[in-house]
Amino acid sequence: MITQVIESRYTVEYDVLVAFLSSMFEQATYEIVVPDEGEKWKVKVPRELTRDELVDLQRKFGQALA
Repeated sequence: MITQVIESRYTVEYDVLVAFLSSMFEQATYEIVVPDEGEKWKVKVPRELTRDELVDLQRKFGQALA
């Protein structure tokens, strides 16, 4: 498992993050690490998310807040 930081220009929407990861991985193959105050969100995933996937995730966060 790879731990990857979720860099986001927008607030992380938990439901959007779950839906995004569920569309790519089986539920049992990823873990969302909810941050303490001041920390960034992290996910533990079977493979590193690509730049395009991360950009798509940021776009979905922005849409959820619109």
